[in-house]
Amino acid sequence: MEVLNWPEFWKELPENMETSLENLKDVPSIKELPEKTQGVYVFYENEKAIYLGRSDDIRSRLLMHSRESSDDNAASFAFLLAKEELREYIEEKRKKLNKKKLSRKELFKIFKFKEAFKKAKERIKKMSIRCVEIENPIKQATFEIYAASILGTLKYNSFENH
Repeated sequence: MEVLNWPEFWKELPENMETSLENLKDVPSIKELPEKTQGVYVFYENEKAIYLGRSDDIRSRLLMHSRESSDDNAASFAFLLAKEELREYIEEKRKKLNKKKLSRKELFKIFKFKEAFKKAKERIKKMSIRCVEIENPIKQATFEIYAASILGTLKYNSFENH
């Protein structure tokens, strides 16, 4: 991993973030991405950025988001979309069970949720994708937070601890 000169890194940060944002390129086909491409990717729906992530293998990670066999950890974006779609239903279930929160395991016991999760993965398959190659994980993480705030994806990229 590249060793960062921290004073320089912070001084050049605004320019580097803008450059990386400008360098987000359309992904014509996931299969056309070279394997082991490191960086940040953004899902777009109707030309609006809605979710972004980072990976040491963008191609593989993008496929995981929508693969039929992907579970809730591999398809985390689909999980969030399913939760959003069934928010009121989940809240009613939670109240009936007198719980503060339903776990992922509990949600997947609900047929309606499993169907919403499957539907969300299909929705993701139809989204357009842009990505930028960034090898250094510190630069990736910094850009991920910057891009999420600039592109307005904080609805799904909350950066909350789990």
